[in-house]
Amino acid sequence: MNQQFTPPPKQHNKIGILADNYWVIYLIAIIEASWSFLVPSSCIEQNDTGSFLTALGNYSLHDFFSLFDFSRPPVYPLFLGLCRFLTFGWDMLLTVSLVQWSVFIISIRYFRLLLQTFVGNRPRLIWTATLFYVVFPGSYECNYVAITESLSTTCMVFFIYTTVNGLCQTRAKSLWWSALWLSVLLLLKPAFIYLIPLMICGWGIVCLHHKAIALKGLTVLAIPVLLYIGYCTGFQHKFGFFAPSIISTYNSDINIRTSMVTDRQTEEAGSALEAAHLEAMNESLEARKTRQGAQDYYDKAQQRIKENHAYLLKLQVSRLLSMFNGDSNYRIYRERGQGLQPFSYLYILLSPLPMKVCIYSWLTYTICLVYAMLRRRKVFYSAVLISSIWISNLFVAWYGSWGDYGRLNQAVFPLFIIMAAQLMSVLTKRQSFTKIFKFCQS
Repeated sequence: MNQQFTPPPKQHNKIGILADNYWVIYLIAIIEASWSFLVPSSCIEQNDTGSFLTALGNYSLHDFFSLFDFSRPPVYPLFLGLCRFLTFGWDMLLTVSLVQWSVFIISIRYFRLLLQTFVGNRPRLIWTATLFYVVFPGSYECNYVAITESLSTTCMVFFIYTTVNGLCQTRAKSLWWSALWLSVLLLLKPAFIYLIPLMICGWGIVCLHHKAIALKGLTVLAIPVLLYIGYCTGFQHKFGFFAPSIISTYNSDINIRTSMVTDRQTEEAGSALEAAHLEAMNESLEARKTRQGAQDYYDKAQQRIKENHAYLLKLQVSRLLSMFNGDSNYRIYRERGQGLQPFSYLYILLSPLPMKVCIYSWLTYTICLVYAMLRRRKVFYSAVLISSIWISNLFVAWYGSWGDYGRLNQAVFPLFIIMAAQLMSVLTKRQSFTKIFKFCQS
């Protein structure tokens, strides 16, 4: 007979907005959101925003395959379309910001519940960590920008919450919601594809001791897998190759071409670099016009990547130090010198959180987790889940991009807060590091 999961102790169940002064946190979030009205210039575009609007402009109710854009999967362009519909004469960027802030405010409750699942009955610690989630500029700044990072962060919170809730309570309903949020993430940013093998491996491990819940998890996991395969198949029908978009191939190709120009160290390197970048962009723009052109571009780019795979790996390794010394989250306003936002004075004390701090924290957390599992001869599934997702996302951001690691790691920033809160729980009650996982499902 399969061992059944037992829910964590039900303490502090009333998580209403006004419970335990959480109304203060919601008030702060509302003030931050209202900044969109007070300073409309705080609602801005980013370099990628135009490509999402272009994809939206190409959609047609009379052509199903118009949903398959060469560069962008459909979730965020459709989100922008919804915001355009809701504009009612307002500036579209203002509407985007307000809707993103609304989703973020909704996520606060689930982030708090998630914290409670990991650290147990520690009201002050949970309140402080939730406050940090709301007031730290690196956490909320992306809500002002028409870019995928805002939705990917909040959807990640929803995905982790429903997955952990389904794992703890053995509720099929939570697992169905988990499958929905995973589907949204996959069609929001194809880079989240790493979540599928992680979840398959995770449910496989759970199956060793809890077959019933693992089979439910694997069953609902088929939904995002089939949806992703179906989208890639439709993309192949339109453009001739099996992929969710060209972005990953394009980034690797342009990375190789521009870096080789830089390596020549000639006086003309600057202009040559710009020319190489422009040439690659023009090729991509021209390729999307026809199916044969798209397929030819993809084949040539893949051939260049294959021929220069060792060079690409060497190039990415050389950028490890840059990533290590960089930021762990978005900082668009600081880069662009925009006006002050509410609570942005925290930059003076905190600045964007250095990536090295997050990496050291993850290493400490993972070492403690492994030691605790060996000591207790248990697998703390929920702790393994967030640790694996955080480091996997960092690896994908490092290997699959050519910089901007903080922005690409934004989605898993809430997971860092949870891991840090668990480590900090050692200070709130006298206990060893091996006991901080006792509330995690095993």
